[in-house]
Amino acid sequence: MDYSASLLLWLITLCMAASGVAGVYVIHVLIRRSPHRGGPGESGRGQDLSPAPAPGQHTLHRKDTAHDNDRAHDRDRRTRRRPARVAPPAPRRRTRIGLVAGGLGAYWPQFPLLPQLKESSAYVAERFQRMDAEVTDVGFISDAVEGAAAAEQLRRADCDLIVLFLTTYLTSSMVLPIAQRSHTPVLVIDLQPSERMDHASFDTGAWLAYCGQCPVPEVGNVFRRAGIPFRSVSGWLRQESAWRRIEQWIRAAPWRASLRHARHGLMGHLYPGMLDVSTDLTLLPATFGSHIEVLEFDDLRHRVERVSEAETRERTALARRVFTVDDSVVDEDFAWGRPSPSPWTGSSRTSASTPSPTTTGASTASCTNGSARA
Repeated sequence: MDYSASLLLWLITLCMAASGVAGVYVIHVLIRRSPHRGGPGESGRGQDLSPAPAPGQHTLHRKDTAHDNDRAHDRDRRTRRRPARVAPPAPRRRTRIGLVAGGLGAYWPQFPLLPQLKESSAYVAERFQRMDAEVTDVGFISDAVEGAAAAEQLRRADCDLIVLFLTTYLTSSMVLPIAQRSHTPVLVIDLQPSERMDHASFDTGAWLAYCGQCPVPEVGNVFRRAGIPFRSVSGWLRQESAWRRIEQWIRAAPWRASLRHARHGLMGHLYPGMLDVSTDLTLLPATFGSHIEVLEFDDLRHRVERVSEAETRERTALARRVFTVDDSVVDEDFAWGRPSPSPWTGSSRTSASTPSPTTTGASTASCTNGSARA
């Protein structure tokens, strides 16, 4: 069996051995050069890898092998003229958080309320700046016109999550454009100034400062009717348990960004007739915004032939940094190593792990951080 047929057989075996859960397969270029090129320290030129003929056997087989080695030598020269290009690891961008605070402007002429609310808003902004995120703070809004201007700023910022700080009552018309135009999930937070209000001395103005929860039902109802995903966190300004819940949402935001900017690869197909777990090539980008590249087995074969030892070592090291590799993984298998002679047929076979007879389906996996690409 020649090398191309052996590689194709190995790929089909790998496809049938993989999980039946259809997804996407990111093609990590973790492939060592073909055996015709030899390993480190070998030229790989003119080598005759076929077994010696038995006494009296015709020598045409050895001539054919020599001809195959000449073709491999020509392929080596073409490969050196066209070195493989391995995609470098893509740096991860920081999480982008949009922050807007607000209250109803009709209150400002009536009550000395605005300075206290802006002080709370400044504290919230300072807490967000401490987080591992890129924060776009559009300030304090008091009416629908300012809300529309803030919406445009946040739309241009391409945020992964928008945090809406309700300092007191405001109308839902002030914040609906912010959520609509950004096409971004919203976290609504209402954090009153202190743990409790001074009920013995409060007046209407002081009560309004503790009224951040008042617009939450109104805003939530409008967001639901508009089909806008949102969550809310209530508490008081320096309540650490509330901030821990907020930080959980901030830590979750990068995963949406990773899926939105990801490149997926799809190779192979399911077992014929297995319709319940097939990958929908339209639904995936429609839901997450990511890109799918369909890769044929012949494409992979050509890429295998152009990968050098140095590129293989670099990709293998990168994979070990990105993924947790089990101790049972053999290094040669991990790098798609040189084929070794089969004890049953005398032909070449790849050093792949033995497939399980109980699994079938297309080879599928996904990578969303941009570190490896098809």
